[in-house]
Amino acid sequence: MGFLPMVEVGGSLAGSYKKRDEPDFQIDFVVPKGRMDAVQRVAAHGIDAQPLPFLEFLLAGTTQATLLANMGAVTVNIPAPARLAVHKLIVAGERGPAYATKAHKDLRQAAALIERLQRDAADDLSDAVSDVSNRGKGWVTRYRAGVQALCDAFDDFDAAALPGAGHSRRR
Repeated sequence: MGFLPMVEVGGSLAGSYKKRDEPDFQIDFVVPKGRMDAVQRVAAHGIDAQPLPFLEFLLAGTTQATLLANMGAVTVNIPAPARLAVHKLIVAGERGPAYATKAHKDLRQAAALIERLQRDAADDLSDAVSDVSNRGKGWVTRYRAGVQALCDAFDDFDAAALPGAGHSRRR
């Protein structure tokens, strides 16, 4: 496929791959984060994958879709949009200052998904947030921090109808 593994500054593998002839095209392979932060080898697929916090939440509600490409079609599992939006809010707050660009991208994607979900699938969004609430105080705190970061990053974002937002500033 022409993908090359990326290497982090310290020389360790990153779990990301770039396409040789399309340097802006990058694939990140992820695995649920257990107790290890280090990139993990997935020998069955011949890849390295980065542990991602809260991935089990995202994978709890997947659906199948068809990915069309020049070489044909393939069936893939994709996360439920509501779970993806909530997951993006949670992980945005977990990223350190070195990953500010990724955190902003997470927030931008969450905002777009939430805007659409509020209009077309508000119950799905409520269900995803309810699942967060059932997972405990740490999850709720992270979710609310993500909502606050979303409001701070986008002046025009209206979190008033966002379930479980707590005392986040609303516009």
